[in-house]
Amino acid sequence: MASESPPNPNQAITVAKKQSIIDRLLKRPTLILITPYILGLIWTALHPLVSIVTGELKCRGIYIDENGLDVHRHRVETYPIGRWNGEDRRLAQDNLQTIALGMCDALKIWQVTGASIKCLRHSSTNQIEFDVVKISPSIGPVVQSPEAIVLVVNDANATGDWYVDSDLNASIMHLIKRLGSKKDCPWLAKTVFVVSAVSQVSNSATINSSELDELVQSFLSSYSGKSINDAKTLVTPLPPHFTYPLIRSVLVLSNIPTFLSSSSSTEVRILPHGKRGTLPNLDLVFATALSFQSRDKTGYQSNSMFHGDSVFRVHPFPEVETGAVNIMHHLWDILSGDFIEKGVGMKEGTMKKAFIQYAKDMGGLLGFMGASMLGQAGPHYPALERGIDSLTIELRIPPKPVKNVASSTTLIHAHMADTARVAEHLLRAISNLHERLHHSVAQYTLPSMTKFVSHGEYIFPAILTTLPMVIRATMLALRDIRRFRFVFVGMVVGAVSLMTGFIYIWSYYQHKENKPETGNSVNWNDLSVYFASHAIVITISRRTSRAELSKWLEHSPADGTTITMDEHHKSLRFIACLCAIYLHAPLLLANYSLGLPSSAFWCPLLAIFMFLPSDRLKHRIWMRLILSFAMLALLIVTCPPIFVVPKIFGMNTTYINTVYTPLHLLLSVFCFGLITL
Repeated sequence: MASESPPNPNQAITVAKKQSIIDRLLKRPTLILITPYILGLIWTALHPLVSIVTGELKCRGIYIDENGLDVHRHRVETYPIGRWNGEDRRLAQDNLQTIALGMCDALKIWQVTGASIKCLRHSSTNQIEFDVVKISPSIGPVVQSPEAIVLVVNDANATGDWYVDSDLNASIMHLIKRLGSKKDCPWLAKTVFVVSAVSQVSNSATINSSELDELVQSFLSSYSGKSINDAKTLVTPLPPHFTYPLIRSVLVLSNIPTFLSSSSSTEVRILPHGKRGTLPNLDLVFATALSFQSRDKTGYQSNSMFHGDSVFRVHPFPEVETGAVNIMHHLWDILSGDFIEKGVGMKEGTMKKAFIQYAKDMGGLLGFMGASMLGQAGPHYPALERGIDSLTIELRIPPKPVKNVASSTTLIHAHMADTARVAEHLLRAISNLHERLHHSVAQYTLPSMTKFVSHGEYIFPAILTTLPMVIRATMLALRDIRRFRFVFVGMVVGAVSLMTGFIYIWSYYQHKENKPETGNSVNWNDLSVYFASHAIVITISRRTSRAELSKWLEHSPADGTTITMDEHHKSLRFIACLCAIYLHAPLLLANYSLGLPSSAFWCPLLAIFMFLPSDRLKHRIWMRLILSFAMLALLIVTCPPIFVVPKIFGMNTTYINTVYTPLHLLLSVFCFGLITL
């Protein structure tokens, strides 16, 4: 027999070293826990620069997935920047009305009529009255069930006459006339509804931007014949000959007041956000963006908003974007970016431009996520709740200095005229598609209107930020917990569930009674309810643990065994991590913009930094006092009524009541719910 080779001593030493490293990591698993968390945050920060899933060294760019929704196939005529000469048209009317209180009045006065154009003034409720123009396609529907597109228009700057005193409404009037002409728009294959509010206040046919969602809600309820807010507000239905087409898309066009400034430029916000993280089909967003990028038939760019100095955003927080850019400028100066740029041999300004663009995109990404997280829904959200793809286009066009009063009443702002051209371009693109949009990307975030991060990309860093809680729960279940304290954990979970339900009912009735908001101040009623709930949960936890400890002392042998509460701590941490995992899993899949910050906040508290009390702290009173004070300060700062609700969310949302509150109650038990020996 061949003699066996002697074992290699160097190999045995290497194996022993590896085993020693593994034992150290498992004994103090902070590195194992914090590594995926940091990788998830870094991956999230890289979204504007690289798409790791697709392997592209850039953020994924704009594209259209629907074959029929191609905005590159056509161009639109330039819209006029002058109003019609209306003296002869006004006098030609049989009635003596010369001021248009709404869109129907303007159509009648200016004789914008035709077989395909019908206007109706409808009183939906006692408070809301609107005009709706129905423009029927001249060629008839190309499918068996006719479809419709809704354009809701509101100019918050308008005062007085609907047409004369509003550049936006004047351009929309030109759009209505073109859509109703078979010669100008022979391509129209869907019914187009144009909706505008009617107001008798100061003869102004406009409403506040905050009330625009009520207009959209009232129109859709009148169109479907259903009541508003679960039969609380009854609406008057529209006549049947107005409501037979199936609404496929809703576009809300709103002009926001701005102040005169020599340095200000036009700002366009394409806002797709709905409530509870809902978003429209990505194709609708990109079709809108491409419509703004399009040119008219002449090819000139003089009146174009996109090819000028206008600013385009996809979120309602411009301060986030500008703040990120300012921070990057300061970092560039602190790190001597110009010197580094010359040192690596790059062209002057190239690296700085790339860094500033990254900061701008990162600010846009954070702004977009913030709007979804905080529920900053646009006025189109009632359509999203009905399963209709919709978005809001907000215009902030600074007025030009008035030099000639006579010309200011006849000329239309060039950007308002371009807005009508963009609207026609978008309507033509949507009119080509006779089906529901089914883009392959249904959940997304947008750093800008030409870039996106899909669900398949951002879900991986979301998993990494949640992974430490999974690792912690697994280690506790398979290794650390020797005896799970079922009675203690059951009593704590029961108390937390009971108090969570009580807080949810309290906030529901507070919201139901429509009590006035306190703004950014603390709601003392809510604060008292939260403090009472925390006190009850902590009391139940301490009494249960004390009862279990007394029972164990009665039946334990006097063999000198050390009495600790480690098993209670470990059992509580296990159930806290498990609850956080199950609460964040559906949240990350449904509303990533809310799930990622929540997971990034709770994961370190529950899985990484909250450590078990050490035996060395038993005889160090000052250290225990400092630790107790720090935990108390943490609980107070993170208590929902103190900062989270008044400063961030503004009200007790579903997330606060069902995710944040139970985890905060468990955190309070972890800090003060166990007795110390």
